[in-house]
Amino acid sequence: MADFDFDVIVIGSGAGGLAAAAPLAQAGMKVLVCEQHEVPGGWTHSFTLQGYRFSPGVHYIGGAQPGGHMRRVYEGLGVSQDLAFCELNPNGYDHVFIGQERFDFPKGKENLIARLKDRFPHESAGIDGYFNTIAEMMESLRSLGRVKNAGQIPQAVGHAGSVLRWGLRTGQDLIERFISDPTLSKRSSTVC
Repeated sequence: MADFDFDVIVIGSGAGGLAAAAPLAQAGMKVLVCEQHEVPGGWTHSFTLQGYRFSPGVHYIGGAQPGGHMRRVYEGLGVSQDLAFCELNPNGYDHVFIGQERFDFPKGKENLIARLKDRFPHESAGIDGYFNTIAEMMESLRSLGRVKNAGQIPQAVGHAGSVLRWGLRTGQDLIERFISDPTLSKRSSTVC
């Protein structure tokens, strides 16, 4: 094989490009990763300016705890030992101001639902509907991701109703379907 012969050429060294290139290289393939930026990593890299560290893209990653789905991905790629994660503040890792009112987004879906219902008790049914629809979409996407051959596609699509219903619409459309309170609608749209 000549020096410029590659089994695989990956365009872009972001998370997806590197996640594709690493196992191919580990399997013995000759892989070239092309990146236009001076630093690999895409939105996952960070930089330091005047003594402060900035992360331009990724701010938090769910499922990074031991046994979590993202941790298993990093372990499968053989890079988990090179990563350090900081746990989110359980009482509020994101803070949103609407007018003079501050709302802290707590760690964990159930904690967030409870906090939203505490602040907006009149929207309890809508909050449940919104989060139930999100959960249905996540399960639909997982079902599609488990397809191993073409024969499984019809069954997977049959379980993808919520994705088919909402896939071409905006997050704001979903919020407005379940939430009528304008303050909660604005607050919810900050995380879509």
